[in-house]
Parts: sequence; structure tokens; C-alpha cells
Amino acid sequence: MMKSAYDFRDLRVDGYVNVNEYAAIKHQLHACETLFGDRNAEVLILGQDAAHAKRMREIIVSKGEGAKGFRHDPEVRTNKNLQKCLNDYLTQQHPKAAWSADDCGIFYANAIWLLKDTDRRFDAMTNIKSAMKVCAPVFDATIDGLRELKIIIPLGKIPYIFLRSLDTSLPKPWREQVDRNAALNFDYRGRRFLVTPVLHPSPLSGGKDINALKGSFQKALQKIKG
Repeated sequence: MMKSAYDFRDLRVDGYVNVNEYAAIKHQLHACETLFGDRNAEVLILGQDAAHAKRMREIIVSKGEGAKGFRHDPEVRTNKNLQKCLNDYLTQQHPKAAWSADDCGIFYANAIWLLKDTDRRFDAMTNIKSAMKVCAPVFDATIDGLRELKIIIPLGKIPYIFLRSLDTSLPKPWREQVDRNAALNFDYRGRRFLVTPVLHPSPLSGGKDINALKGSFQKALQKIKG
């Protein structure tokens, strides 16, 4: 059974906010589980970070959603691009029925679990190394809760660097691994997974060429079959 965000209510680091300051989040661990949250998933999508603190505070507190406001935003272009890139895989998993967040074959987490304490979505992150270190126990809980996991797809540079901080055998540089569609062994907590990095689906990065990005995801997901 996976832990909840509330189990990590004491995590703190400069430049970031713990979501439990806005509401006690006891029903899930990651915000984006509301998009892809299958705990029997073979695929882990590892993003950079969830919503910035101001946005999450508006949803949870100002708009009165409470704990249910700890969720993905369906209007964010990154999430729309990600769905486009994964649509073929989702259809293959559920050829006769619509998929749901908790039965889709995919789990969506973030390397930096804390909310960056900024007012805008694209504001730069600070104190990244410290944030990675502080958030590592959340990643541990995520891995422990995904017993069927086979492959981790880090979205962009920061999630890949985060994984390298946990297993230094992962090679550098990050972009070289993306360009060659690398399938890398990641040994962690007594288990072995494949890591296949892709560009971030943000419209400022991989989302600029959604067809090329979709191809990268397809190549990554094919590696599950060996």
C-alpha cells in the first residue's frame, strides 16, 4: 500500500511549500495521480514538479476544494501533450473500454514533490539539490507502492538528474540519452527497472514538436516488451 502525502507533512526546504500546509492530504501521494494513478502500473512517468504554491493554494484554499484540490490541471498544456503522447499505449491497454486514472497502466509522479514557492508556473526552481534530497523519501514510497513497475520515463533534465542522484551508474549527459532513446538499467531498493528519458512535454520543450515527442514515448514504451 502506498503512503499518502500526509505521511510527508513534515518535509521542508527553503524555496518550497508542503501541500499539507493548505490541507491534510490523506487520500493520495502525488497531485498527478488524478491523471495517471494506477498503482498496478508497469510505467512510471516521472515529472519535474507539480503546481507552484500560489496555484495550489488558490485551488485548495481560495476556491474551497480542500484536499481534493491536490490534483492535476486538465487545462495545462503539458498534461494535454502528455496525454497525446500516451494515447496509443492507453488504447492498447484498454481496447474495449475507456481508461480511468486508477486503471490505465501508468502512474504519474514528480521528482520534486514539494511545491515550488513561486507565483507563476514557469518561474525558475531554486535550491534544487536540497529539494531533491528532501523529496527522496517520497520517491522511495512511490517505488515501494508500485509492485508491478518495469520502466521509468523521466520527463526532462531534472527528473533524470534526480534518478542519477539515487543511482550514479546512470550515464551522463542527459540529452545524449534522450537522443539515442537509451534503455538504462536503474538498480534501486533491491529492484531493477529500465529508465528511458524523453524531453519534457512542456510547450517550451518537447511539446514544440509533439509528433517527434510522441515517437520518443512510443520507442520508450516498446522497451517494456524487451
